[in-house]
Amino acid sequence: SHQFLLLELKDKIAPALLGSIEDIYELTPVQKGILFHSLYDSENGLYLFQDTFTLKTLLKIDAFEQAWQQVIQRHTILRTGFYWEDVEQPLQVIYKQVEVTLEHHDWRGIEVEQKQEQLNSFLKRDRANSFDLAQPCPMRLTLFRLADDIYELIWSRHFIVADGWSIPLLLNEVVQIYQGICKEQELSLAPSTPFRSYIDWLQKQDTSQAE
Repeated sequence: SHQFLLLELKDKIAPALLGSIEDIYELTPVQKGILFHSLYDSENGLYLFQDTFTLKTLLKIDAFEQAWQQVIQRHTILRTGFYWEDVEQPLQVIYKQVEVTLEHHDWRGIEVEQKQEQLNSFLKRDRANSFDLAQPCPMRLTLFRLADDIYELIWSRHFIVADGWSIPLLLNEVVQIYQGICKEQELSLAPSTPFRSYIDWLQKQDTSQAE
């Protein structure tokens, strides 16, 4: 149960975070495998993905950041930290509220070649900056303004919270919410399914039959 697992983790989670926990449950088998390989090969950035997107529009940065924040709030998996030391089974902890800052830089006054050099340098440093999976939401957002209406977005994330199938779904929500904010329109997106529903479904399966 949630309370039993919370007792198991109470000495491992920062006191300031204890009051903001929404749920706790075990990992899926795939997540366990990803966690194991990430810890085993931590120095090589295994499972750290960098998605880059060129945005050709006059972007309202505050609205764009709000859109990302709303998407993170909609999906429990994006508000999750992972714990594995001194526990019987690895656990994921879902927090009620997680703030992810959109870091942005204005490179409009820089020469084209220098922009590319700086971008390559950033990507290398960012890739070397591995995630602490125990912290909520292992992802980073960085935005570079290259011209008045051209931006480069770098979305760095750990594969344990979002796979390739998830990315277009999440990006579609970001775009819809962003456009709604800019137009001051209320959106009626379908409620998201909590990741716990999938965990509960997995635990009811007959493993031998599945094999």
